[in-house]
Amino acid sequence: MIRKEGVNMGIIFVTGIQESGKDEIVDMVLTCSRKNLPPFDYFRFDDLIPQESNSTDGVVDLWSFSNRIKHMHNVQRDFSTKLKKKVDHLKLTGNHIIVNGYFTLKTPGGYLPIISKGSDGFFKPDVIVVMDIDFDNPVMIKKLGKERVKELKYDQDLNLKCAASYATITKSAVNIVRVEYGNLKDALKDMTNAITLALG
Repeated sequence: MIRKEGVNMGIIFVTGIQESGKDEIVDMVLTCSRKNLPPFDYFRFDDLIPQESNSTDGVVDLWSFSNRIKHMHNVQRDFSTKLKKKVDHLKLTGNHIIVNGYFTLKTPGGYLPIISKGSDGFFKPDVIVVMDIDFDNPVMIKKLGKERVKELKYDQDLNLKCAASYATITKSAVNIVRVEYGNLKDALKDMTNAITLALG
């Protein structure tokens, strides 16, 4: 944890693919638990990334390979600058920091590493909470289809591997919250416990 005027400040990084219900679960947990938690600041990676970068359509001419790569590097550099500025600013408040984000971003040029070794100098979570959705559930397969489930499982596996790799670099603890289809109650409980324990 970061020490600020005698106070231990923690950084919690909650990560997972969009389909894990991460945003909704984190928002519900923080809304219900705010009175029982020490002071904290909360932000999402989506607030730091231009909307068009999250779209496979994009607003940039990406016909050529070189244009795609250049665009990806620009997004990566811009995000890193904004993330450092945001984290440095919040550290001054003395509050704990809870971050909702991901390790890679899907772009027209492929998967872009948003959080990588270069970020470890200013973004060192004490705990990385990984949202892990149960895609093997028959209901989930029927709802989304085998091909879509296969794609999402790949995205999720990639995010988990990135989390493990980054945790090794930053010496962060890793906590996995399992999200089972139709059982949001347990996921909310596990997420509440993970955040409460990390900020305790």
